[in-house]
Amino acid sequence: MSERGRHLLLHRLDSPARFLFFTKTEAAFLLVPIFAGVLLDMGSTGFILGGVLCYGVRKLQKLTGGGALSCLAYWYLPHNKTRLKSTPPSFVREWVS
Repeated sequence: MSERGRHLLLHRLDSPARFLFFTKTEAAFLLVPIFAGVLLDMGSTGFILGGVLCYGVRKLQKLTGGGALSCLAYWYLPHNKTRLKSTPPSFVREWVS
């Protein structure tokens, strides 16, 4: 038996979760504008915008890696302040005591 056949699971262990042939992030950027366009009676606009966003996210992930969007969301989107009150803000690197 070849080396590749014996370790087939290890080759797929870190692959991202997929919906059809899109990753979760790409599917979200594709489907949310389509559903919003259908709800607003602008289905073709939502479909085109979803395709452009999905293409852009795919290119961004190839350029910067898979975790870049989650890092951007952590730094620039608001988060729940009541959940962890004792944690320092994310911009603080060192505490001088």
